Amino acid sequence: MSGIESVGNSIAGITCKGSRSKNEDCILMFRTGSLVVLAVADGVGGIEGGEIASGIAITTLESEVLQTYREGMSSTEIEAMIRAAFKLAHEKILSRAPTDGRGMGTTLVAACIEGDTVIIGNTGDSRAYIISDGSFFVTRDHSLVQSLIDQNVIRDADNAPRHLRSCITRCLGGPFDVDIYREKLDKSGLVLLSSDGFHSFVDPGSIISKTCSQPAQNVVLACVHAALKCSDDNISVIVYKPESGAGISSAQKKCRDS
Repeated sequence: MSGIESVGNSIAGITCKGSRSKNEDCILMFRTGSLVVLAVADGVGGIEGGEIASGIAITTLESEVLQTYREGMSSTEIEAMIRAAFKLAHEKILSRAPTDGRGMGTTLVAACIEGDTVIIGNTGDSRAYIISDGSFFVTRDHSLVQSLIDQNVIRDADNAPRHLRSCITRCLGGPFDVDIYREKLDKSGLVLLSSDGFHSFVDPGSIISKTCSQPAQNVVLACVHAALKCSDDNISVIVYKPESGAGISSAQKKCRDS
C-alpha cells in the first residue's frame, strides 16, 4: 500500500492494488474556489483496459470541472456539469476501446461539495456514503446483485454468490446511465467514497461509527487496513470531513498506486 494522500486537513484518500498484480482504480481529490471535488473510478475489461478507462474518467472529470465551474453556480447547474462530465468521459472511453471485442469501461462516483450541499454522480458499483446528523445515505449500485435485490430474488448482497458481486450493469464505456443525488451534510458529518474492493468486503458503517470523531486520515487508514485483511480486489477510499475545512489548500491530488 502506498502512503495516504491528503488535501489539507479535511480530505484524505488511498488507492492501492491490494492482492491484485496491478491497480485499475484511480482517485481524485481537489478544491477549486469553494467547491470540493472527490471521485473514485474502478476500471474493468481487457489487458490494461480498465486502467486506461479509469484514468480517462478521472482526467475528464477534473478537466470539465476546472473549465466549467464558477463561483455562485446553482445546485442545478452543478448537477448539469456532473452529467456532462460523465457523458464526455463515456464517449472518450468508447473512442479508445480496442476493436478486438474486449472493450473497456469503468465505474465512476463523484461528489461535488459546496457548503452543506453534496451533489453526487454515480454509475456502476463504486459508492458514496454520507453520514450527517445521525442519518446514513449511500448511493444505489448499478449491479447484477442490486437487480436481484430489487426483484426480491435475494435479500441482500451477503446472500449473493461471490462470483456475481462484481457484475455491473452500468458503466462508462458500456451500458451507460448516471444517477444524480443532492444531499445535505452537517459540520460534524463526513463523506466517504469507495471502490467495491472496500465496501464489498467490509461494513463501512461499523468502521465509520468507531472513527467518525477522528481526523479524515485516521478514518481512511482504518478503512483500508480492514479491507486489506479480507479483500481480493483493488481498494480505494476517500474521506471528507467539513469541520476541518479551513485547512484545505487549493492543491490538487490525483493518484493511482502502481
